Formats: sequence, structure tokens, C-alpha cells
Amino acid sequence: MSPTGKPSKKLAEVNGEICGICQACATVCPKNAIDVFEHYIVILPDKCNGCGTCTKVCPVEAIELVER
Repeated sequence: MSPTGKPSKKLAEVNGEICGICQACATVCPKNAIDVFEHYIVILPDKCNGCGTCTKVCPVEAIELVER
């Protein structure tokens, strides 16, 4: 949710082709919106608030914010 209480217009999206599953994004996500599995990462749209914290820590730039 944005500060106004409305859902964010942005959503984090992982590019599985370049993601190294380092888990840095899951570690910093303030909403616990990132699930880490053995071979991939999933961003939960219901929890993601579009803050972009995960995009800033990804060492391979595998995460971007996209329009919902």
C-alpha cells in the first residue's frame, strides 16, 4: 500500500534468466513479499508494496519495478 492507503501502481518482477538466487532481495523486503525456492524466487503481488528496496540490493539487476 502506498502512504495514501491505495495499492501501489508498481510491482517488483524477477527476471529468472539472470537471477542468481542470492536471497539479498528477500532479506531486505520490508513486507516479506519474496519467497525463495531452490531454483527460483517468487514475488507475492498481494504483499509487494512496490517500494523498490529489492531492486536496489540485487547484485545482477534481475529485479525491476513494473506497472501492475
